[in-house]
Amino acid sequence: MAASAAKSPQRIVDELQHNIATYGAREFLFVDSLINGKIKQLTGWTTAVIAQGLDIRWHANAILSPKNTAELLQTMRDAGCMRLWYGLESGSSPVLKDMRKLADVARIEQNLRDTHAAGIYVTCYMFVGYPTETEADFQASLDFLERNHASIDSILPSICYIGEGTTLDEKQAAYGLVGGRVDWQNENSTPALREARYAQLVAFAERARHRGASPRPG
Repeated sequence: MAASAAKSPQRIVDELQHNIATYGAREFLFVDSLINGKIKQLTGWTTAVIAQGLDIRWHANAILSPKNTAELLQTMRDAGCMRLWYGLESGSSPVLKDMRKLADVARIEQNLRDTHAAGIYVTCYMFVGYPTETEADFQASLDFLERNHASIDSILPSICYIGEGTTLDEKQAAYGLVGGRVDWQNENSTPALREARYAQLVAFAERARHRGASPRPG
Protein backbone atom coordinates (compact mmCIF):
# COMPACT_ATOMS: atom_id res chain seq x y z
CA MET A 1 0.00 0.00 0.00
CA ALA A 2 1.03 3.60 -0.52
CA ALA A 3 2.38 5.69 2.33
CA SER A 4 -0.16 6.11 5.10
CA ALA A 5 1.23 9.23 6.80
CA ALA A 6 -1.51 11.63 5.64
CA LYS A 7 -4.46 9.21 5.68
CA SER A 8 -7.17 8.82 8.26
CA PRO A 9 -7.61 5.42 9.93
CA GLN A 10 -10.89 4.90 8.07
CA ARG A 11 -9.27 5.75 4.73
CA ILE A 12 -6.63 3.08 5.33
CA VAL A 13 -9.29 0.49 6.22
CA ASP A 14 -11.34 1.47 3.14
CA GLU A 15 -8.30 0.95 0.90
CA LEU A 16 -7.61 -2.42 2.46
CA GLN A 17 -11.23 -3.47 1.90
CA HIS A 18 -11.11 -2.19 -1.69
CA ASN A 19 -8.01 -4.26 -2.48
CA ILE A 20 -9.54 -7.32 -0.86
CA ALA A 21 -12.81 -6.97 -2.78
CA THR A 22 -11.27 -5.94 -6.12
CA TYR A 23 -8.09 -8.03 -6.30
CA GLY A 24 -8.54 -10.68 -3.62
CA ALA A 25 -5.47 -9.30 -1.89
CA ARG A 26 -4.76 -10.58 1.59
CA GLU A 27 -1.12 -9.62 2.07
CA PHE A 28 0.10 -6.02 2.14
CA LEU A 29 3.40 -4.16 2.33
CA PHE A 30 3.03 -0.65 3.69
CA VAL A 31 5.32 1.64 1.71
CA ASP A 32 5.93 4.04 4.55
CA SER A 33 9.18 5.06 6.20
CA LEU A 34 7.68 4.18 9.60
CA ILE A 35 4.29 2.65 10.25
CA ASN A 36 4.28 3.84 13.86
CA GLY A 37 5.08 7.48 13.20
CA LYS A 38 1.56 8.43 14.29
CA ILE A 39 0.41 6.18 17.10
CA LYS A 40 -3.19 7.46 17.18
CA GLN A 41 -3.58 6.72 13.48
CA LEU A 42 -1.99 3.28 13.80
CA THR A 43 -4.13 2.35 16.78
CA GLY A 44 -7.24 3.58 14.98
CA TRP A 45 -6.93 1.51 11.83
CA THR A 46 -5.54 -1.64 13.45
CA THR A 47 -8.39 -1.61 15.96
CA ALA A 48 -10.86 -1.19 13.08
CA VAL A 49 -9.28 -4.09 11.17
CA ILE A 50 -9.79 -6.32 14.20
CA ALA A 51 -13.36 -5.08 14.81
CA GLN A 52 -14.32 -5.67 11.18
CA GLY A 53 -12.68 -9.07 11.05
CA LEU A 54 -10.46 -8.35 8.04
CA ASP A 55 -8.36 -11.43 7.31
CA ILE A 56 -5.08 -9.84 6.21
CA ARG A 57 -1.33 -10.11 6.68
CA TRP A 58 0.91 -7.06 6.47
CA HIS A 59 4.52 -5.93 6.81
CA ALA A 60 6.06 -2.51 7.43
CA ASN A 61 9.05 -0.43 8.48
CA ALA A 62 8.90 0.89 12.04
CA ILE A 63 10.86 3.05 14.43
CA LEU A 64 12.11 1.89 17.82
CA SER A 65 10.29 4.10 20.30
CA PRO A 66 9.08 4.31 23.91
CA LYS A 67 5.58 4.48 22.38
CA ASN A 68 5.86 0.88 21.17
CA THR A 69 4.06 -0.66 24.10
CA ALA A 70 3.46 -4.36 24.43
CA GLU A 71 -0.28 -3.65 24.10
CA LEU A 72 0.18 -1.72 20.84
CA LEU A 73 2.37 -4.43 19.35
CA GLN A 74 -0.13 -7.13 20.27
CA THR A 75 -2.91 -5.09 18.66
CA MET A 76 -0.80 -4.79 15.51
CA ARG A 77 -0.25 -8.55 15.46
CA ASP A 78 -3.95 -9.22 16.03
CA ALA A 79 -4.63 -6.91 13.06
CA GLY A 80 -2.39 -9.04 10.84
CA CYS A 81 1.11 -7.61 11.28
CA MET A 82 3.56 -10.36 10.42
CA ARG A 83 6.88 -8.52 10.15
CA LEU A 84 8.48 -5.24 11.18
CA TRP A 85 11.76 -3.87 9.84
CA TYR A 86 13.42 -1.76 12.55
CA GLY A 87 16.17 0.76 11.80
CA LEU A 88 18.33 -0.29 14.73
CA GLU A 89 21.57 0.68 12.92
CA SER A 90 23.83 0.38 15.99
CA GLY A 91 23.92 -1.14 19.45
CA SER A 92 26.07 1.68 20.83
CA SER A 93 24.24 4.35 22.81
CA PRO A 94 26.75 7.13 21.93
CA VAL A 95 26.50 6.36 18.21
CA LEU A 96 22.71 6.20 18.35
CA LYS A 97 22.71 9.57 20.08
CA ASP A 98 24.90 11.00 17.31
CA MET A 99 22.38 9.63 14.81
CA ARG A 100 19.57 11.36 16.71
CA LYS A 101 17.90 8.03 17.32
CA LEU A 102 16.49 6.45 20.45
CA ALA A 103 19.68 5.92 22.48
CA ASP A 104 18.16 4.16 25.49
CA VAL A 105 19.52 0.67 24.87
CA ALA A 106 17.38 -0.88 27.60
CA ARG A 107 14.25 0.59 25.98
CA ILE A 108 15.32 -0.69 22.57
CA GLU A 109 15.83 -4.16 23.96
CA GLN A 110 12.35 -4.06 25.52
CA ASN A 111 10.87 -3.01 22.15
CA LEU A 112 12.48 -6.00 20.49
CA ARG A 113 11.37 -8.43 23.18
CA ASP A 114 7.80 -7.12 23.09
CA THR A 115 7.67 -7.30 19.29
CA HIS A 116 8.94 -10.85 19.27
CA ALA A 117 6.62 -11.86 22.12
CA ALA A 118 3.65 -10.52 20.15
CA GLY A 119 4.49 -13.00 17.38
CA ILE A 120 5.85 -10.43 14.91
CA TYR A 121 8.93 -11.34 12.89
CA VAL A 122 11.72 -8.88 13.76
CA THR A 123 14.24 -7.69 11.18
CA CYS A 124 16.86 -5.12 12.16
CA TYR A 125 18.73 -2.88 9.74
CA MET A 126 22.32 -2.46 10.95
CA PHE A 127 25.16 -0.52 9.41
CA VAL A 128 28.82 -0.13 10.26
CA GLY A 129 31.14 2.82 9.98
CA TYR A 130 29.20 5.82 11.21
CA PRO A 131 31.82 8.62 11.46
CA THR A 132 31.85 8.56 15.28
CA GLU A 133 31.89 4.75 15.56
CA THR A 134 34.98 3.50 17.37
CA GLU A 135 36.11 -0.10 17.76
CA ALA A 136 34.44 -0.09 21.17
CA ASP A 137 31.18 1.11 19.61
CA PHE A 138 31.32 -1.61 16.97
CA GLN A 139 31.92 -4.21 19.65
CA ALA A 140 28.94 -2.78 21.56
CA SER A 141 26.82 -3.48 18.47
CA LEU A 142 28.00 -7.08 18.28
CA ASP A 143 27.42 -7.49 22.01
CA PHE A 144 23.93 -6.03 21.63
CA LEU A 145 23.06 -8.47 18.86
CA GLU A 146 24.42 -11.41 20.83
CA ARG A 147 22.54 -10.36 23.95
CA ASN A 148 19.26 -9.96 22.06
CA HIS A 149 19.55 -12.74 19.49
CA ALA A 150 16.43 -14.47 20.82
CA SER A 151 14.34 -11.40 19.95
CA ILE A 152 15.83 -10.70 16.50
CA ASP A 153 14.84 -12.98 13.62
CA SER A 154 17.07 -11.49 10.94
CA ILE A 155 19.67 -8.77 10.41
CA LEU A 156 20.22 -6.68 7.28
CA PRO A 157 23.79 -5.29 7.37
CA SER A 158 25.11 -2.37 5.32
CA ILE A 159 27.97 0.14 5.25
CA CYS A 160 27.62 3.83 6.06
CA TYR A 161 27.96 6.16 3.10
CA ILE A 162 27.26 9.87 2.76
CA GLY A 163 23.87 10.38 1.15
CA GLU A 164 23.43 13.67 -0.66
CA GLY A 165 21.39 16.17 1.33
CA THR A 166 21.40 14.07 4.52
CA THR A 167 22.34 15.29 7.98
CA LEU A 168 25.59 13.37 7.62
CA ASP A 169 26.27 15.23 4.38
CA GLU A 170 25.76 18.54 6.17
CA LYS A 171 28.10 17.49 8.99
CA GLN A 172 31.06 16.40 6.86
CA ALA A 173 33.28 19.18 8.15
CA ALA A 174 32.23 18.64 11.77
CA TYR A 175 33.09 14.94 11.49
CA GLY A 176 36.34 15.63 9.67
CA LEU A 177 35.32 13.63 6.62
CA VAL A 178 37.51 13.66 3.50
CA GLY A 179 37.15 11.78 0.24
CA GLY A 180 34.08 10.69 -1.68
CA ARG A 181 30.62 9.74 -0.52
CA VAL A 182 31.51 6.04 -0.42
CA ASP A 183 35.28 6.05 0.17
CA TRP A 184 35.32 8.80 2.81
CA GLN A 185 37.54 8.58 5.85
CA ASN A 186 38.25 10.36 9.12
CA GLU A 187 40.15 9.69 12.33
CA ASN A 188 37.76 6.88 13.29
CA SER A 189 37.15 5.18 9.97
CA THR A 190 38.61 4.18 6.60
CA PRO A 191 37.00 2.27 3.72
CA ALA A 192 39.10 -0.80 4.57
CA LEU A 193 38.05 -0.69 8.21
CA ARG A 194 34.38 -0.41 7.26
CA GLU A 195 34.68 -3.34 4.88
CA ALA A 196 36.30 -5.43 7.61
CA ARG A 197 33.58 -4.58 10.12
CA TYR A 198 30.90 -5.24 7.52
CA ALA A 199 32.36 -8.69 6.89
CA GLN A 200 32.23 -9.38 10.65
CA LEU A 201 28.62 -8.21 10.84
CA VAL A 202 27.60 -10.32 7.84
CA ALA A 203 29.28 -13.37 9.38
CA PHE A 204 27.50 -12.70 12.67
CA ALA A 205 24.14 -12.36 10.90
CA GLU A 206 24.74 -15.64 9.06
CA ARG A 207 25.62 -17.48 12.27
CA ALA A 208 22.54 -16.02 13.96
CA ARG A 209 20.37 -17.15 11.05
CA HIS A 210 21.54 -20.73 11.34
CA ARG A 211 21.42 -20.71 15.13
CA GLY A 212 17.96 -19.31 15.70
CA ALA A 213 16.09 -18.61 12.49
CA SER A 214 12.41 -18.20 13.30
CA PRO A 215 9.87 -20.46 11.61
CA ARG A 216 7.32 -17.66 11.71
CA PRO A 217 6.23 -16.17 8.39
CA GLY A 218 8.49 -13.37 7.18
